[in-house]
Amino acid sequence: MATSTPDPASSGGIWRRTPDPATVLPFRSGLATEVLEHDPAAVVLDEENTTVDCVGLVTILRDLGYLGKILILSPALGPGHLRAAIRAGADGYLARSAAGRRLAPSLDAMIDGHYAISPDLAAQALRAEPCPLSSRELAVLGMVAKHWPTDQIAGSLGLTTGSTRNVISSLTRRLGAHTRDEAAAQARTSGWI
Repeated sequence: MATSTPDPASSGGIWRRTPDPATVLPFRSGLATEVLEHDPAAVVLDEENTTVDCVGLVTILRDLGYLGKILILSPALGPGHLRAAIRAGADGYLARSAAGRRLAPSLDAMIDGHYAISPDLAAQALRAEPCPLSSRELAVLGMVAKHWPTDQIAGSLGLTTGSTRNVISSLTRRLGAHTRDEAAAQARTSGWI
């Protein structure tokens, strides 16, 4: 059992459940490599303090064979983003605002084999309309909603700028929106992001 709560203001990192106090290492370039090298019990990803697409990073870690637990802290919870995170392989998804009191117990629960999801978000996800977008499209749309430029979205996802424009154009058409901002607003209203 962990004996201390990691600082939720950190931008993510590695959780080591040991008899010693828990440790969260700062999120930085090369974290995926470090995760695979050290194989910690859990990794915490904070969407607010990083330009990295956390759902995309979950996919990368799972594709590379990481079997530990992954928790995403989100500043703006949305049922669609929760679904995308779980489909990508996340084991937990919490409101960043509640992380201070719930982080350590949530990580311990995940390590014991349970999901750690904000109850209100779980209820919203059950009531929400099904989302017609893929997890990658939702990740792109989430960054569009944050007003990220296309080249920054592309860099975060490891795509070319042209491919990213195509994804944005395609999802905008599929949602019947006229602009990327309108598509993001529709997705937010529907609770997908």
